[in-house]
Amino acid sequence: MSTKIYDAYKFTHDYSMYELSHIFDGLRTEIKDICNRDILQKVIAETLYFYNFKQAHGDSDVAKAVADTDPQTQTNSNTDNHYNRYTHGIWKAVQEDKWTTVYVNVYWYIIDEISRGAKSLFRCDYDYRCILQIIPMETKTLAMFFGSPMLRDYLESRHDFLTDYHYQNQTDRPENIPEEEWNLREKDWDRAIGPDYIPSQHGFAVDLFNTDNIMPIFVPSKVEPVPLPDIEHQMRGIRDTLSSISDVEGYPQSKRYSAWSAFKKSEPYKQWVADCNKMIQEKCRLITDFHEFCELVVPRKGELTPRMGMNRECKIKEGFL
Repeated sequence: MSTKIYDAYKFTHDYSMYELSHIFDGLRTEIKDICNRDILQKVIAETLYFYNFKQAHGDSDVAKAVADTDPQTQTNSNTDNHYNRYTHGIWKAVQEDKWTTVYVNVYWYIIDEISRGAKSLFRCDYDYRCILQIIPMETKTLAMFFGSPMLRDYLESRHDFLTDYHYQNQTDRPENIPEEEWNLREKDWDRAIGPDYIPSQHGFAVDLFNTDNIMPIFVPSKVEPVPLPDIEHQMRGIRDTLSSISDVEGYPQSKRYSAWSAFKKSEPYKQWVADCNKMIQEKCRLITDFHEFCELVVPRKGELTPRMGMNRECKIKEGFL
């Protein structure tokens, strides 16, 4: 039987339940800060996309986006009305230059995607799950991680209480792990999660980040600055909305990776990118400074709406979640 136990760890000490609880409380605080900052970066990047789109495309394309996302006019049964409930309101705010509303509604949308993603079996861009399955043994405590790679990497950096304890028998033993320890790992994991090898059926789970209890940072200027997407990243986002790419010599008629890879190495494509970048920089004020972004989303008179302060229960009642 092939055994593959990845993202598996051993606590550095045989902690008591009280000590473990204290460690987890501290971790929750640290991980909440990591997640909130990462979420804020995503919200800012998405808000800047809408800001740049309007500058690059103008009012007519924004008006088309408003019409195209209006849930009341959707007749296609395949249309994601849940998605459109958010994007229609966002595009309306873009149309009216209400950037505080754009920012806050983007925030609510991403928060909802995080909550939905946590219930999905598939990993997505909004995966902030951080679950440790704790399995006490007689002389040690083992753990398995399930969730976001970003948060897994953070936990793996905490050598003060966690150390790697993975095991797999379908490949050779890693050179840096003695054979005696490798064999012990096999026995420990057999005892820890055998005979069914279903981690959730053993020990207990500790959720280190509550994906259903995230609130927007309504005033970003009050928190520590986070990096903004650089100019190239922002220009690439706008280039992806330009239909002129289909007029470029050698534009692929198939979706094959090899065709697109060759196309993006071609001189006509590189010239198109250069021309687009010039157009974007002429039309758009590309914001890369955190404080400048905060100025963009400062609430203007009459822009604050009840929805901005809604908690999750109110949003569900009004049909936004």
